[in-house]
Amino acid sequence: RPAAEYLVAVLPQCVAQINKQLRSKAVKTRQGALALLRTLAECMPQHLEPLLAQVKDELIRAMKETNSGMRLDALVCIRHLSDNFSSATVYQQLAPQFCPLFLHCCNDTYYKSIAQALRAIGSYVYALRPTPADASNQLMEVLPAFEVLKGKLLATDIDQEVKESALECYGHLVACTGDLPAFQAAVQTCMPPFVDRIKNDVTR
Repeated sequence: RPAAEYLVAVLPQCVAQINKQLRSKAVKTRQGALALLRTLAECMPQHLEPLLAQVKDELIRAMKETNSGMRLDALVCIRHLSDNFSSATVYQQLAPQFCPLFLHCCNDTYYKSIAQALRAIGSYVYALRPTPADASNQLMEVLPAFEVLKGKLLATDIDQEVKESALECYGHLVACTGDLPAFQAAVQTCMPPFVDRIKNDVTR
């Protein structure tokens, strides 16, 4: 479609302007720019992916924000991009910066941020091992996630969405790391509470 083709053609300029607005001192301006970036990540992730490095600093800043809406938008944006990754190298290079922040957001007080952080981890891990033979060194960045998951799987007083996201995240991590020796202990530590959740009628 001509309109879509035009948007793709001008996307680099659009992202440059969005990045400029993400640096604004006005919170509402930054929120609007981040919401637009999230929409672009949802609608045209593979076209936005080559430009991810340009906005990474502002995504990192947003994940550190006290504003829960901005944290949420940043997490959703990264999740949509990694869900549809075409160049795993882009995500592998950013993993040392992004993954610790995903884990930080898993300890958020806002349940939606926690759920999205867990989903982001579960999505991002596939870019760190795009094929069984291509396990990147950055895959170790997700190892601490198992400790976080153990806490979420054992907890009984957390939101249902967080429980479901933790189960999904564990499944994705096991799919990508379950055969690697370095991950065996972590996988087995989380297995008993995971099995208990499977036995539960609500979380099954």
